[in-house]
Amino acid sequence: MQIDAPTWHLRHTPCPCVCGGEGSLAFLTCPQCSAVVLVCDEVGTTFIDPRSLQVSTALSALSLSGAQCPSCQHVPLSSFEPASSSQIQALGFTPAEYR
Repeated sequence: MQIDAPTWHLRHTPCPCVCGGEGSLAFLTCPQCSAVVLVCDEVGTTFIDPRSLQVSTALSALSLSGAQCPSCQHVPLSSFEPASSSQIQALGFTPAEYR
């Protein structure tokens, strides 16, 4: 039996991307440098700074092909893994802000 890590999502904040708020934002992390991003689980838009959900600085799903970690530039975004609760809290989020 394989037990997978939970995928944590931002609470009470609708996704501001082209999904029109239909998607939820999942916390994912780079397995090499531990950088954390938020990804829309509906269309794949990636927000590089989890604290700033600016669409102008987000990577659209169309531009993600071959995109690398914004921090270390070594790992494809497609290889990111679910972020842990402790990684999310290290960014300043409280447990009440994610589920």
